[in-house]
Amino acid sequence: MFTWQLPQVYAYWQFMWVTASLALLPGNILSALLIEKLMWGSGLSLMMIAMIELSVTIAINAAVWLGVIRALRGLAKLMNGRLAK
Repeated sequence: MFTWQLPQVYAYWQFMWVTASLALLPGNILSALLIEKLMWGSGLSLMMIAMIELSVTIAINAAVWLGVIRALRGLAKLMNGRLAK
């Protein structure tokens, strides 16, 4: 059997899973809280709630990571201005 290859593949997928979980964490937590508070008793189907939660998760993650990128760019400009002096 091919079980000798399993640890290498498992380590790769474990790294990818942890990386994706950390990258998507802000949106996952905030959207779950938002959906639970606003839409849980609204009478919508679970499929509709899941679709709304996915959309909210993507929007929150986009906003968070765009903010991080802008902050890093501002920090880089600040550091370049100080180094040039």
